[in-house]
Amino acid sequence: LPISLHPLQHADIPTCARIAADAFADDKHTVFKQMGTEPFDMETVTREGLEANLGKRSCVYIKAVSEESGETVGFAGWAFRGVAEAAIPRQKDTSTDSSNGEGKEQEIRKRLENTYAPDYGASGTGPAHLAALEDLSMHHFMRAHMPPGTSCMYILQLIVAPAHQSHGVGRALVRRGNAMADRLGVFMWVHASERAAGLLGMCGFEEVARMDLDLDGFASGPPGEVVRERLGMGVGEGWGRYVVRYMKRLLKGNAGEEVKDLPRGGGQED
Repeated sequence: LPISLHPLQHADIPTCARIAADAFADDKHTVFKQMGTEPFDMETVTREGLEANLGKRSCVYIKAVSEESGETVGFAGWAFRGVAEAAIPRQKDTSTDSSNGEGKEQEIRKRLENTYAPDYGASGTGPAHLAALEDLSMHHFMRAHMPPGTSCMYILQLIVAPAHQSHGVGRALVRRGNAMADRLGVFMWVHASERAAGLLGMCGFEEVARMDLDLDGFASGPPGEVVRERLGMGVGEGWGRYVVRYMKRLLKGNAGEEVKDLPRGGGQED
């Protein structure tokens, strides 16, 4: 599939949020989190996360656009830590929505925290307890691999529309991020879903830690008929296990690619 890579704009947020919801509609881990008393809404969380992050100088987002149809078929975002702002590839937002000021960003972040905040006092079952454990795991990993003074990049999101998966879109997005990391001379890491782990492994990332989750241990009961059909489960089948992988890519040297400014088109994938 021929694509070009462009800076993600505020006007793209609704489309990207819908892509994220569709891409994770059959992800067992995401569906399980939707079973709580305060269901996890992938579309809303993605939309509000993009609204909060697009204006930050420490984040870069790009979208993949089909050169055949002109539609957005995927997107990715990276955050930078310990990297001088002047060295981070800048992207100009040319969309008409310029209302995402600092006040709005803080408002969105508070809403995100309140929407699905980990409850560290939660009981031993349910999505809230699972979220608390995952949050603790993430903080432990970041303390171990990003101590003070560390310079690195980490993948915030890597999502491809279901109809365009397995056509090289995700690989093109990952390679763009890898090129930025190599130019800056920093390592990268990511908190990877089961589906993304294989692609990331082919693009130079190696597993350094994992959370092997027994979802049935957190569930109040087996998945219902609608969920089983959605996830392709058999009758009587439980939630099963889900592995979240922390993956790291060390500096590979000069990628030979100029990334001072994000491309505005013409970047056809392999």
